[in-house]
Amino acid sequence: MTRRAVAVNSAIRDLIEREGWHDPDNFSLRLAQSVSDYISRGYDIDQAIRLSVQAISTKFYTQNRGAKSILLTSLPEVLMSREILDEGLLEPLRRFKDFAEHQLVSDLTKQQTEEVCRSHLQTAIHGLGRTYREVPLGAGRSDILIFLPDSREVVEAKLWKGRQYHEDGLAELTNYLKSERLARGYYVVFEFYKLDPLTPEEEAASCEGIDVHVLYVHLPLTPPSKLGRERRKASR
Repeated sequence: MTRRAVAVNSAIRDLIEREGWHDPDNFSLRLAQSVSDYISRGYDIDQAIRLSVQAISTKFYTQNRGAKSILLTSLPEVLMSREILDEGLLEPLRRFKDFAEHQLVSDLTKQQTEEVCRSHLQTAIHGLGRTYREVPLGAGRSDILIFLPDSREVVEAKLWKGRQYHEDGLAELTNYLKSERLARGYYVVFEFYKLDPLTPEEEAASCEGIDVHVLYVHLPLTPPSKLGRERRKASR
């Protein structure tokens, strides 16, 4: 069992003991593993518990009347209080964004290719787990697949080339995530701009029930010493 599954099982056992229930067929272990698996695929705690409680065939419910409804209402609060749900790669990717915008500008603006941007991104997150690039998923290939201790995550890296190209990349990532039965993914977009970026810092997108965290890395092409002059020229 993963560390998360062990923590979930401990919470379930505490709830079973508190309610005075009997566990005739190792229901707590099966439920813990199922909930942990759903969380690792990006489902939130409520969804993970609901899907798991409904899917597991068990004697537990017949020997403990009302247990199913109590699990659905009480277990989410118990797990949330123990901070079992994580944010996956969101914080590491935010740190990469900050590092790229302050330390990697000259390296990334020299070539301005997705390959170079993707390489720097993979290097930044490689220490978190095993990373693989251009992995066959579904009918295509994902940019980066990373195996973390309690989950696996998919990251797509693209350049900003306008709204349509952006939407196509989001649809591509969604198909990868669907093929892997994952409920969340990450989309890192590199925008090279002359005066001001067109994109926000980050945003959340949802497509076909899949949540995608979108982070935009803003990389200026105009040196600070020339920015004032370029703004004056643009305003004429």
